[in-house]
Amino acid sequence: MKKIILIVLVISISIFVFYKFDNINNNDEDIYLPKSEKFDFKNDVINLKKSTVYEDEYADDAFKSVYELNNLENHEVYRYNDTIHIDLFFNENISRSEISNSEAYIMKLYVKKSEMPMTRIPYVGVLYDDMSWKKVRFNIFINDTLILQEKFANISKEDWLKGNLKIDYYENSEVELPSRTIENKIFDNFSRYIKFRFWGINSIVFEKSFNGNFYFVKLKGNREYTNNKILKIKGLIENKLIADLTRDFKDKPEGFDKSGIVLQIYNKNNKYYEMTYIFDNKKGWIEDNWLNVN
Repeated sequence: MKKIILIVLVISISIFVFYKFDNINNNDEDIYLPKSEKFDFKNDVINLKKSTVYEDEYADDAFKSVYELNNLENHEVYRYNDTIHIDLFFNENISRSEISNSEAYIMKLYVKKSEMPMTRIPYVGVLYDDMSWKKVRFNIFINDTLILQEKFANISKEDWLKGNLKIDYYENSEVELPSRTIENKIFDNFSRYIKFRFWGINSIVFEKSFNGNFYFVKLKGNREYTNNKILKIKGLIENKLIADLTRDFKDKPEGFDKSGIVLQIYNKNNKYYEMTYIFDNKKGWIEDNWLNVN
């Protein structure tokens, strides 16, 4: 019995010492948390009373039968000044293919508007009757929360065919969605690796953006780490996660210099830190929002 008590006591002391060591310098006021730049997203106020609202009784069927938007709950299309607003409302089960299919619909509707009317394209008829619009703002909502926005204007068919599209893109990375979640061995191994070294991290969420090859690493716990601790976390990400992800790259894949890891650290549900590591090692860690990488 005494031996069991002694073993328990030794384990408890070891845990306490490890925890104190892990938390050293947490109250050091000379160490600060860097502030991440936030993407300059501005949602213009729309006066619906001064907007032209469009209706298409066949849109529901076309969205689901042609574009396979099976998790689409609602949709709204309206013109404010010279801009067409297309709002699609999905539930949280939205798939990556539904994102792609929605974007394909927008491009077909906008870029090919000179070829209207075409059948089985939602709202094509009513928009063909009103050709005064020059811009498009496309929004995807999940349960009334904006997840994705694309804005573009004056795109010619030649630009579209050549891929010369300049789109103002916004993606809300803080909302967790099954379609962004990553589950593979590399990320599973890293989760165990970092949790063993930082006991304050209760959970880790790995996601991949809908646009490009950016991976979100969301560390969640009930505390805020100092800059010194965050430097160690970033070192672990570089030496373990990024090393494992890029080990098999014999040649730099397409878009390598415009992809990377977005580190987000949360205290409970409050994100207090974000930095992005660009896989191109000439750039490394940057404070710019990942959406601004070009």
